Amino acid sequence: MKINGTYFSNLHGVRISGVSTTFPEKKVHNYFIHELLYGKNWSDIFAEKNYDADYIKNVLGYEERYWAHVPGTPIVKNEITSADLMVSASEKVLKENNLAASDIEMLIAVTVTSPKYTNSMGAFVAGKLGLQCPAIEVKTGCASGLYALVMAAQFIRSGAKHVLITAGETPTKVTGINGNLIYAVGDAGAAVIMSKDDNAAGISTAFLGTEGAFSGAMGSPGLLPPNQEDLDALAYHMVMGKESETFIQEAWQQIPSLLYTHSGMNSNDIDLLVPHQVNNKNLSLVKNAAGKNTNQTIDVINQYANCGSVGVLIALHEAFKQKTNNQSKKIMMVAVGGGVSYGGLIVNL
Repeated sequence: MKINGTYFSNLHGVRISGVSTTFPEKKVHNYFIHELLYGKNWSDIFAEKNYDADYIKNVLGYEERYWAHVPGTPIVKNEITSADLMVSASEKVLKENNLAASDIEMLIAVTVTSPKYTNSMGAFVAGKLGLQCPAIEVKTGCASGLYALVMAAQFIRSGAKHVLITAGETPTKVTGINGNLIYAVGDAGAAVIMSKDDNAAGISTAFLGTEGAFSGAMGSPGLLPPNQEDLDALAYHMVMGKESETFIQEAWQQIPSLLYTHSGMNSNDIDLLVPHQVNNKNLSLVKNAAGKNTNQTIDVINQYANCGSVGVLIALHEAFKQKTNNQSKKIMMVAVGGGVSYGGLIVNL
């Protein structure tokens, strides 16, 4: 099975100058979810049924995560939204890089859990931040952050000096309490500033693609505006269909090879693999495909679970924190998710 897509090359003169993340206050351990699903005597039930209390951590990789909402409970209007997380992360990254709102010449907002039906989160967040620049929303599943990075580099190559990418997700608000999906979801926000820098190597190569045949396999199947039939069927809860699983696993394994072939590089040229934080199985697939060991791979899924489109930017933040002032790192970023959309890129930090 071959995956298809488009290559983008030699986006030089572009630098990732800042990355920040933000999370809701509530940190949730697997045991909290055990209790939510099975009650206060969950440990007795697990013992009776011979369930492993640490299966989720040991097999899937999830142990803790941050929640803005408890799945299965009524949504409260004043709860934190993905827009709030975008604003928080953006304010942090602007402050950390000594940039004012007037310095940003383009905003790209990324989310698949927007709190607004018809409003662009680009315009909404720009208004909250006091930006006076073009602003758009990108929505293409868990790979949205990579799409935004490539778009930002192209905007900079076309004349912009600083582009702000901001991402926010609250999948807890569209997750039910049946099955293991509830363990997988985490809420988070992230923001990235990409800047013009004539001396920066930037993005050496990027590969982006979409397989729309599986567009109904992942996400919330209910139609908008909400209708009673879908409400009664709980069709606004996320589902993860099995029909796209084989394709997704193939994408995780093929993207590193495609990036190596197109760039002329090999695993020895890559200092760090920075994948979307999805689950242990797919992280293992991409790690092997990229030829990187555990010490050369960002893996923080046990701390945050799967935060949707923010996941790969959380990993980027971890990589950015490892960077030293005098040593550049060449990283490979890979993400596959809803859409099915996917992509990868090689960029210098």
